[in-house]
Amino acid sequence: MIKKTHIVFLSFLCAALGGCGSSRPLAEKETSPLTVVTATDLHYLSPELTDYGTGFMRMVGNGDGKLTQYAPEITDAF
Repeated sequence: MIKKTHIVFLSFLCAALGGCGSSRPLAEKETSPLTVVTATDLHYLSPELTDYGTGFMRMVGNGDGKLTQYAPEITDAF
């Protein structure tokens, strides 16, 4: 009785797993597009080097548009 149960179980398992595969060749399977992101010239300033106080914000306000105050958030996004 136990052998019959094992055979039935294994047959069911093989049938179930056999239906999971795709009949399409690997080369024809759809793949998601590859996205490559490059971040250069970040002007990263470690948060340990500033207090984001009045002097820092004045320097950022008079700067050339660099996003120095957001450098940690920008790099964390990667």
